[in-house]
Amino acid sequence: KQVVPTDKMRDLYLDSLKGFAIWLVVIGHVIQTFVPNWQEYLAFKLIYMFHMPLFIAISGYFFSLSVRKYTFITYIKKIFIRLLLPSICWGTISCFAITLNKIINSKPIDLYYCIQVITTGLWYLTALFVLSFIGAIIHHYFNKFKWIAWGIIYFAFTFIIPYNTWMHNELWFLLPFFLFGTYYYKHNKQSLCIAIIASFLLIICFQKYTF
Repeated sequence: KQVVPTDKMRDLYLDSLKGFAIWLVVIGHVIQTFVPNWQEYLAFKLIYMFHMPLFIAISGYFFSLSVRKYTFITYIKKIFIRLLLPSICWGTISCFAITLNKIINSKPIDLYYCIQVITTGLWYLTALFVLSFIGAIIHHYFNKFKWIAWGIIYFAFTFIIPYNTWMHNELWFLLPFFLFGTYYYKHNKQSLCIAIIASFLLIICFQKYTF
C-alpha cells in the first residue's frame, strides 16, 4: 500500500479548507443579494464571523511554505504579480465603471474615492500582499527576532497608526490570523499550543465578526 507523504496530506487538508471557505464567500454574497435584512440573518452572521480569518490563516501557512524558497526580491516580484497586480486591475475596472455611471447620471466624481477603489481593488488580495510583504522583510532580515518584530507591528496598528489610515482596519483585524497560519506551519497541528491559540482566535472572531 502506497503511503502518501505527510506534506501532501497536509496540503490536501488545507486546500479542502480553502475550497470550503470559497463556498462560504459565495453563500454569503448570495444571502446579501436575495435575503431581506441580510445583516440580521443568522447564517450570514455565522459565515462572516470566521470565513475571512480562515482564509488569511491558510494564506499565512502557505506564506511560510513559499517565502523560504525565494530571495527577498524574487518573492516580492512573485506576490506582486499574483496578488497586488490583479487587485489593482480589478480596482481600475471598478473605478472606470463607477465613474462612467456617475457621468451618465450627472453626479459629482469623488477623486479621493476613485483612488481608494483603485488602490484597494480586491481588498483581500491587497491585505494579503501587505502582510506578505511585511512578513518577507521580517523573514529575510529579522528572522531571529520575528515574533518581537510582529509584536511591534501589531502594537503600531493598535495604538499608533490612525484608525482611518488606508487598509488599517482590515490589516489590524487579519494580522493575528495570518500569524496563526505561520505558526501552524512550523508546529505540529495536533499540539496543545495550537489548540489554545486557535480557541483564543475563535473568541476574537465571535467578538469582532460585525467588522
